[in-house]
Amino acid sequence: MSTSFEEVGISVIGAGILGFGLGVLLSNFYSNFAWPIILIGIVIHSIGMYLVHKNKHSKNLALSDALYWICWIILLGITLIFIWRYFL
Repeated sequence: MSTSFEEVGISVIGAGILGFGLGVLLSNFYSNFAWPIILIGIVIHSIGMYLVHKNKHSKNLALSDALYWICWIILLGITLIFIWRYFL
């Protein structure tokens, strides 16, 4: 089964928003909006990653699986940093 343009687009948009949020985090002017932007990016990118991975893996490719899970681990790390910084 092939990956659709919309699935890839969702992942790319989420990654872009995530990247923008990380950039904003470094800026004093927009720093109050950084974490909400990062969280929106994580949600959108995660949906896209899930759809692409789900549809692309009728074949089991070890490298693709590894990269998929590494990305999830990184997203979890960003989420834990957010929780630690703002709620603990």
